[in-house]
Amino acid sequence: MNTNQHPCGFDCLTARRQTFKLNFTLVQFVLLAGFSEARVEAAGQTNAAAAANIAPQTIAFRRVKEPKEGAFSFLAPPDWKTEINLFRIDPMRAGGWGNSYVAKCDLTVKKDDAGTVMLRAVPTYNYVDFSANPRLGTLGAMFRPGSYYQGMQVKPMPTVQGFLDEMLRFVHPRAQEAKVTERMALPELAAVFAKLNQSANAELAAVGGQITFTAGVVVVEYTEGGVRYKEAAWAVLSDNRALAGLWANDQSMLMRAPLAEAKVWQPILETVMRSIRLDVSWLSKELRASEQRAQMSLEQQHQQQQRDQKVLETQRELQRMDHEIWSSRAKSNERIQHDNYLTLTSQQDYVNPHTHEVETDTSDYRYRWATAGGEKIFSNDANYDPRKDDRIWTKDWELTPAKK
Repeated sequence: MNTNQHPCGFDCLTARRQTFKLNFTLVQFVLLAGFSEARVEAAGQTNAAAAANIAPQTIAFRRVKEPKEGAFSFLAPPDWKTEINLFRIDPMRAGGWGNSYVAKCDLTVKKDDAGTVMLRAVPTYNYVDFSANPRLGTLGAMFRPGSYYQGMQVKPMPTVQGFLDEMLRFVHPRAQEAKVTERMALPELAAVFAKLNQSANAELAAVGGQITFTAGVVVVEYTEGGVRYKEAAWAVLSDNRALAGLWANDQSMLMRAPLAEAKVWQPILETVMRSIRLDVSWLSKELRASEQRAQMSLEQQHQQQQRDQKVLETQRELQRMDHEIWSSRAKSNERIQHDNYLTLTSQQDYVNPHTHEVETDTSDYRYRWATAGGEKIFSNDANYDPRKDDRIWTKDWELTPAKK
């Protein structure tokens, strides 16, 4: 039994079921202005002066591939540290298949060993909460909070803000003098997840069920290792308790920087987040393997839990629809109030000279270079040319014009 699982999460296959761009579009629209409002008056500086002292004139991004299976890749500055833990839960050791259908991933990208500037996506887990379905009352009496049912921890579903508080305590157990500076519900983000689950919910409605979503963000300041940080954490929770007694953290992510530097590092962290891409070949294999694991799971559960046949049928249907949802999300790119979004989040649309596709990136740097492989360089130096820089790993660079 896995007793050390995270109380929060992000899972590699579902990622959560898209290529990340959708989520950050909405989160940035309502959140990142708050993250970047770092106040440094106590140090006797304005934000602009602090940024001038800290901001790199030129910063490059090299593509990093998940090393075990090539499951996904992302952009990161070459001298940054990455911790990529792709793993699978053994259902025999965990006591069931509830968290074993797909690979999970704990991803950290950070500027230094201490993670002074860092983003993290933590694994996604399914949880059990029988309280919302009277038909599951017998199971609720047998499996109390803290126990495990079919490989899933029995845990009352918290509010999204309660989940975020728990996540921050788990990720930063040594944080001191913590102060919440902003809490916000994200109904727009929850609505996007609901929209992408329309087909699944249409099928669930036939058996009296519906998956609902809540999303929220919290911005906190705290001290860790003698450094005062500002951190933004957000999550999307899915709720299928009424039908199947299940809930999950569909997405849980954090990003932080020293308080006085948050605005400076915001566009760098955003670039890393937006760049994460699943490998199509890996995904195809994982989906096939997941179907096989789901079938094995159902056969074993059927033998062991005859009296829970209704729950098992629901789990099988949810597994099939989970793949359907991924297929839909992987092709989706929600655009919400795009012009205002670009202005408020200091971003600009660019035309990639290699692919001729429109891409969105920070407008905090005057010059943007790209390679055919999607690697990037941002610079404020009018004289800088990466094709003449011996420190750069390739010469396949083209200046990327802003879209007019």
